[in-house]
Amino acid sequence: MSPSRRTWRDAAGWPDEGTFHSLRHYFATRLITSGADPTDVQNALRHSSLRITLETYVHWWPKKDPRRNIISGALRDASAKRKRGPKASNSR
Repeated sequence: MSPSRRTWRDAAGWPDEGTFHSLRHYFATRLITSGADPTDVQNALRHSSLRITLETYVHWWPKKDPRRNIISGALRDASAKRKRGPKASNSR
């Protein structure tokens, strides 16, 4: 390792086992967790395709909370309401 690189690494507090490649991964994950667009990460890392970026870092992008089973949930709610019957608002 070159003396200038060792000096930089020591000054930055980067661990001895840290490599340029691990620094690259750190940079990518910081971009992703900061909300960077996948295409911007691809360009920053100079990947030849977006697919490479997504396959490498897919687990770092925050998972969205998609609405799943909307139709089955609505049907389940309707079925539950029907089983309860009409509200007894007219009874005294």
